[in-house]
Amino acid sequence: MFGQFHLPTPLVRLDGFSSHHEVFMKRDDLTHPVISGNKYRKLKYNLLAFKEGNYEALMTKGGYYSNHIAAVAAAGKYFDIKTIGIIRGEKPLNPGVTLNFAQSAGMQLRYMSRAEFREFSHQPGHPEFENIYFLPEGGTNELALKGCGELAEELALQIDLNNTLICMASGTGGTTAGLADALPENVKVLSFSALKGKWLKDEINSLLHKNISHVDVTDEYCFGGYAKADDRLFHFINNFYNKYGIPLDPVYTAKMMYGLEEMLNQERITPGKTIIAIHTGGLQGVFGFQGSKVPIHWYNDPFCREASSLKSSMLSCTG
Repeated sequence: MFGQFHLPTPLVRLDGFSSHHEVFMKRDDLTHPVISGNKYRKLKYNLLAFKEGNYEALMTKGGYYSNHIAAVAAAGKYFDIKTIGIIRGEKPLNPGVTLNFAQSAGMQLRYMSRAEFREFSHQPGHPEFENIYFLPEGGTNELALKGCGELAEELALQIDLNNTLICMASGTGGTTAGLADALPENVKVLSFSALKGKWLKDEINSLLHKNISHVDVTDEYCFGGYAKADDRLFHFINNFYNKYGIPLDPVYTAKMMYGLEEMLNQERITPGKTIIAIHTGGLQGVFGFQGSKVPIHWYNDPFCREASSLKSSMLSCTG
């Protein structure tokens, strides 16, 4: 079922990122041009469960710029699965790239007020939702944690994890929890929250099957909240791409790398540690910022062009 996905994803050295640490990036964005990064890992076992259970449709929920919504819609098109997306907020006049793609991929979109969205949960006994497989917002459940745990197995085969700090950006905390659960407790994990607030560590703790002492969370570099950014971040994205040829998105991975660089410059991370930053994909999120004063340099990146081309070919298929 997953033969066209590129695994294991490469681990690349970021030469010059720090003078006192070896820094690597796990390129999970290269898993697949459309269903990439943590979205693939979260969906893998859920899609297998969907197929085994002979469900009629796959339902999930998310916001206007949700990478999860885009990934589920793409998976639906790719694997010929009917998908339904519950979207937070009223139907926008200009839906934007993410929702346009989801709808074009065949996802049935239903809009709810923020209050309704908060209260909405799949009710298995409700006739409307009979025989529907439900994924929560962000896609985190036990099967998603299992998929994210495989990231730890890959890393252990690629590099010695002793004296290592693993960094990743987090939205709902599911990927961090799945990875941390599968790692030895002597491997530290630093989660850069894309949202403002101190709730994320409790959320990760609720998902873990063991002690959370090796996981730290910071919202210091969320730039004011989810999908918020400014010129500093856009300049950082361009400088990083110009130096390493790796595209970052302003919602998640750029905030992580910006924060990591600042923490290293301020000597807030123990010297000598090996640092692994997880690139969780989600590059389509950048297109919500096309009106920014600082143009993004990586729009014409070869892999991004491949993703765009594949999306177009997927949408042109009649299935």
